[in-house]
Amino acid sequence: HGADKGASRKVRRLDWRRSVAVAAAVALLFGLFLYNSQRNAWTEILADGAKTVCLLPDSTQVTLADGATLRYRNFDADRKVEMTGKVYFDVTRDESRPFEVSTGNAYIKVLGTRFQVDASASRKSVTVYVESGKVLFARDAAAEGTVLEKGMGATLPDGKQTPVLDTQDKLNSLAWQRGTFIFNDTPLKEVLKTLSEHYKISFVCTDLSKRLSGEFSTDDLDMIITLIESALDVNIMKM
Repeated sequence: HGADKGASRKVRRLDWRRSVAVAAAVALLFGLFLYNSQRNAWTEILADGAKTVCLLPDSTQVTLADGATLRYRNFDADRKVEMTGKVYFDVTRDESRPFEVSTGNAYIKVLGTRFQVDASASRKSVTVYVESGKVLFARDAAAEGTVLEKGMGATLPDGKQTPVLDTQDKLNSLAWQRGTFIFNDTPLKEVLKTLSEHYKISFVCTDLSKRLSGEFSTDDLDMIITLIESALDVNIMKM
């Protein structure tokens, strides 16, 4: 009987150790599950009411126009983001991991560069403008795309398969992000068109034959109009 009791205590000790080991294994697996879930969870950014600047895990700086969104998981194996609205990217170069942007109906891939993507719902198209470096712009990752270099822009109309190169100067499409308009012997008609698109206001001018050069802060439209009127001896009215 003594031997039987000893064996029973030994079995109970083994059962206890086995239970502890199982509990530890379960806790470890649960911890790994939570860790992986957190790593794979989406991080979402919304520019609500104002321009928003953020830094991604790879030190890429992103500027979102009001109403734009950006989402990403993690940058461990790749660098992929999804976006809506208008977003400016200053991408940290990493030749081993291209930076990929998806808008739902367009795809952009770069190594390291500065560029803007405008996928605003009101446009019914996606436009890309490259400030520096080189960008691949396509319908999706499997489609044949267009390579854009510094100073180039392109538009992918809704329903089309290939981006179309823009022939007009798109430098001031970055005015919202840069904070300034830049004009270089620009026809006044184009200047007012740029201001109209930015501020959502129409203008009437007494003489559109003039040309303008200069740099103007985006902070004060009335000051811009006053300076243009003074420099070109014209009258400009808001509509």
